[in-house]
Formats: sequence, C-alpha cells, structure tokens
Amino acid sequence: MNYDLKNMIECAMRACESFDEKIGLPMPSRQIMKVDMLNFILYLAAADNTLAPEEVDFVRDYLDLDASPSDLSKFIVDHNLHTDDYLKDTPLSLNIFVRVDNEMYRANPDSPDLCSLYVRTFEILGKYFINIDNNVEKSETSSLNAALHKMLIYIDVNSSRYLHTKADTILENNNDVSVSVDVGMEKLNLWGREIAVPEADLVNEYLETMKDIQDCYQLLDGIIKKQVTESKKEGYNFIQVKFYFDIYSYTDNGQYINHLLSVIEEDSYDVCPTGDTREKYCEWTQAYKGLTELKRILVREAQQLNDAHESAMESGCAEAYRQAASQITGMRYGIITNSAVDLLAYNAISNLTLRSQAKKADEQYSKMVSSMAKRNIGIYRSNLESLMYEQYVPAARNAIKLWANEVTEKVCEYKANHGNSVFGDAYNIDESIAIINTIQSRDSEESKKDKLVEAIKKCPYNDEIYYKILDMGLMTSEIYDYAKRYSFLRTDLEKNIEQKIIKKCKTRLADIDFIKTHLGFINDYAKRQRFLNEIYALPIGKVKEKYGALKEYSSGKNILGFLKCNLGISKEENFVSMSKEQVSQKLKEYINLIIDRKMWYILIEQDFVNINQITGVNSTDYDYVNDYFFDKINGILIEYLRAMKDKNQDIQQKREIINSKLAESQRKLEEINEKIASLRFFDRKLKKELSEKKAAEIKIQVECKDELQKLILKWI
Repeated sequence: MNYDLKNMIECAMRACESFDEKIGLPMPSRQIMKVDMLNFILYLAAADNTLAPEEVDFVRDYLDLDASPSDLSKFIVDHNLHTDDYLKDTPLSLNIFVRVDNEMYRANPDSPDLCSLYVRTFEILGKYFINIDNNVEKSETSSLNAALHKMLIYIDVNSSRYLHTKADTILENNNDVSVSVDVGMEKLNLWGREIAVPEADLVNEYLETMKDIQDCYQLLDGIIKKQVTESKKEGYNFIQVKFYFDIYSYTDNGQYINHLLSVIEEDSYDVCPTGDTREKYCEWTQAYKGLTELKRILVREAQQLNDAHESAMESGCAEAYRQAASQITGMRYGIITNSAVDLLAYNAISNLTLRSQAKKADEQYSKMVSSMAKRNIGIYRSNLESLMYEQYVPAARNAIKLWANEVTEKVCEYKANHGNSVFGDAYNIDESIAIINTIQSRDSEESKKDKLVEAIKKCPYNDEIYYKILDMGLMTSEIYDYAKRYSFLRTDLEKNIEQKIIKKCKTRLADIDFIKTHLGFINDYAKRQRFLNEIYALPIGKVKEKYGALKEYSSGKNILGFLKCNLGISKEENFVSMSKEQVSQKLKEYINLIIDRKMWYILIEQDFVNINQITGVNSTDYDYVNDYFFDKINGILIEYLRAMKDKNQDIQQKREIINSKLAESQRKLEEINEKIASLRFFDRKLKKELSEKKAAEIKIQVECKDELQKLILKWI
C-alpha cells in the first residue's frame, strides 16, 4: 500500500467535515467524498472493459470498501460508469469543495486552496489506480484526462478563487494534468521555463520494460557463468554429457543451450507487450534461431569428438596388441632327432620360452595401451574444453546480447505504434549526464537552471538530474512530483531524494527557515511533518530524555546517580571537598548545556515537543524552566553536600581519637621495650609481666588500625 496516497485521501475526506452542519448535507461530506471516489475509479476501471483483481484490492485498501468483483461489476452497470454518462453530472463532493472554498476565500484570500487539493487528490488517485495492474491502456488515460478536465471546467466556472483564471492555469499548477499537449506528453514547469515531457506513467512503463529485458539478459548471462563454473569443477566428461549423450541411453542432447532457450521462452511473457504475439519475442527472434542452430552444431561436434576418441582407442589397442604378439617367437633354433627323450626335452624348453615371451608381451601391451590412452585422453580433453570455452561460451553470449537488442527494438516499435511516445523518442541519458557535469559553482543561478532544463530535455528520467536539483536547493513540488511519479514502482529515487534532503537539513538545525524552504517542495503535510521530526530527532530525543530526568531528580529521586552520571562526580572525597558555589556552578552549566535557547524555542514553536508535559512545569520560557529545575535540584544537592560533609567531619573526628590512642599505645610500647632490654637474665618474673603488657599494647594497636580501616567515607 502507498501510505502517502492513503494519507492524501484521508486529508481530502477531512477537508470539509467542519462545514457539514453549516452546509446542511444529506450525509457526512466524508461519505459523499468516498462515494464519488468510488464512482471515479470504477469509471476508469470500466475504460478497458476489465476489472482486474488488483483493482478490486485497490477499492478495499484505499476506500475501505469490502466488495466482491461481482458487486463492483454490478455497481458499474447500475450507475452507467461504463459509458460517458458519468461525465454528464458533477460530483457532489466537488460542489461541496467549491462552496466551502468560496466561503474561505472570501473570508481570507490566503486560505488553503481546496479546489486544487480536490483535483490533485483525484489526479493522483486516478494515476495510481490505472497503473495498479501494470498495464495502462490508452482508453484509461483518455478517461482519466476527460474526468479531470470536466472537474477543472466546473471549478473555472464556479470558483471565486479562479474567477479570472482559465482552467489551463490549474492544469499547469498540477503538474501532469494537461489537455493542451500532445498525447503521451505533459507539461513540466521548470522555474518559469515550461517544457513538454513524456507522461510520468508512460516513462515508468518504459523503465519497467527495460528493466525486465535487462533482468532477463542478466539471468541468461548468469546461467552461462554458472555452466562454466560447473564444467571446470566436474571436468571434461561433464562437458561431453551436457552437449551429447548416445541416443540409446539419453535423448536430451544440448542441455546447456536447452536451459537458455527455456528461460527465453518463459521470460518472453514478461517482456512481450500486452496485445502482441509472444513468439515474436522468443521463437521468432534471430537469437533464438541462432541458439537452436548452435545446439545442433555443438551436439554434432561433441558426438564426433566422442566417436573419434573411441576410434583412436580401438585402433591404438589393436596396434599395441600386434606389436606385443610379434615378440612371441618361440626358440630361435630347431632340432633334428629320432629320440623321443630329446624331443620331450626340446618341447619343455620351448614351452618355458613361450611363457616367458608371453609375459613380456603382456607387459609391453599394458605399457603401450596406457601411454596411448593418456595421449588420446589429453587430445580428447583439450578438444572438449575448446568446444566449451572457445566455441559455446562466446557464441551463447553473443546470442543473448542479440536477443536483448532484438527484443528491445521489437518492444519499442510496438509501444511507439500503440501510443507510448517514450519508446519511440530518442532520449539520451549519457548526453543528459554530460550536460549536468558542465555545471560549475561559479555559474549564475539562471545559467544553472538553463543547463538543467537542457539536461531534462535530453532525458527526463535521468535520476542524476533530480539529485543535482536537490543539491542546488532548486527542487520544486512540481519537479519532485514528476520524478516521484515516473519512479513510483521503484522506490530508490524517491527514497534517495528524501534521504539527501534530510541529511542536508540536519546540518542546519538552528535555521528553521532554511529547513522549511528546502522542504517546501513536499506538499503532503503529513510527510513534511514526518521529515521535520526525523531531522530534529536528536534534539527532540535529548530534550525528552534530559528534562524528563530533571523532573525525576527535582523530586529527590536517584540524586546519587545524577551526581555520578550527569555531573561527573564519582568519588566521595571529590564531592565533600567542593564548595556550595562549585556544586551550584556545575549544576547550572549542566542544565544550560542540555539545549541552547534557540533550539528550545524551535522545538516548542514547531510542536515537536510538549515541554509542559515533559517537565511538569507550567511554562515554556527557557530561563524559567531552567531556573525552576536549578533551584529544586540545587537545594537537594546542597543539602546532600551538607550531610556528606557532616559525615566526613564525624569520620575525621573519630580518626583523630583513634590516632591519638594509637600514638599513646606506641609510646607505651616503646617504654616497655626499653625496660625489657635493660633487664638482667635472672629477672624472669618482671620480664614476664612486661611481655604481657607489650602484648596488650600490640592488641590495642591492631584494634585501632582495624577501626581506621572501617572509617572510610561512603555515599549516603
């Protein structure tokens, strides 16, 4: 769902609600508007004599009407929406908008233009609707223009705001709604320079068609790349399999090319224009025929290579056998004898000789066959790889390039002959970019505009033009709308424009006038507010977080966390060493640095924040709110400082007492040690008494030191 369109419809439906009672309507204006919108889009749906599922869904999504296809078809017939009778009556909602606008205009000439809002809403609604099934018929475009023109004529005659203007003026101010240019073209106002450009929806159709062809080409090229990878991984036998198998074991020869042909056949449904013959974009193309012929040649070549390999192996084995057999000759001498014993001895020797020669012959045969096989397989492998990489790949790639070019030409010819001038006009994106690149910062603004106009004339759907216009701060609602409409099926252009303007505005947060000026091309109030909230997200978040925390701290909650995290005072000793003045100064600096005065009032005046709700203070004055929190938190901090100083003083007093006790014990211990040292060997009883006193003093010192260790300043 397009939420911008949804919001625009909702805005239009609300526009006259406040006047419902005053006008005395038979039903709420919102309901009247919804009925007229339903009549309008069903009139467009009937233009091509079909009611697509997407159009039924459109009614449900954008008008919140859950009706079946049969319900809508019956509604079309019952209300004569399939004829031009629809154009005879003025929509009641238009009458209401004109009446309300007249009253508002008489009260304040600078009031919002409701008539323009009405036409613009129906225009965008109609444009989006006829594109919803990705098939815009000429009859739908004609019906849309006729309905809009009827609205404009009514406004021209009945509107006080347009009393002295022509309907054409409204058309010019509403971008692509035009009846004064050639079919398939619309007017585009470029800073007072009016030019004719292709209708945005026709441009979109062209771009989508070219993308479909490009996607198919990339898919086919990707298939070839994958085939190359597979063949290198699997080896030469795999190549043989993919080109040729013996007819008795496998009949689907030419698998590689068969895959390409099947993709072309399938994707021809996507690239073939509605109404044309699909075969014209696959079987009838020279590229398809060329691939078919290439398949025949490759199958034949692969078969011949296989046959040649097998023949070479057979003849090689036969020759190896002949040479090996010739080595079996028997004994090289004969014997003449009448003795049976001698004869038996000769036979025995002869048999041994033959067996030895046969073994050698076997070894020779194996070596010859192995060598011959290696030689033949190398030739075979080389021939198959050549067939794959040197013949198939280049020929197949040339064929799919030829297919893409053929199909592009056929599509352009068909579309141009059926009312889409974009396909027939020679727009040059490279020349358009070249003109953009000649724009220099030192050029005058008028010179820059002239060059941009020429760039658009060369190619109005060159995205880089609109980025350049945005960077130069020259974007208008009309230019933005055109760019957005020709790319509404792909979100990259609109998204990039929005991201760029948001990024640019974030560098000038303190200049709200600059930001509003640069967002001026966005007519949609809801979208503009969304952008503003995103641009100011950081200061908005900071105010909500920091002042929300100050509200909590001012009640005495988590004051220790405030000292540590916000004022950066993590050690107790550092805090108690500070004066009241130092603590107060640190607090004041922190509060004043949360946000400056200028940003404070920007956020409040633009309704980015509800400062009263955030702070709980019944004032929006910067100084008052800051002073309020300073007084509250400062009082808490000073009291906390006093308590911490009192605690620290108590600890120091206890330390002094213990240190005094420790010093006295140390004095006594030294005296005891001196007495012990002066005792004679036989003064055992006295020595024992002194040792006991010494131990007692040591115990006192240990206890004192333990108490000192415990007397450490901790946060209250």
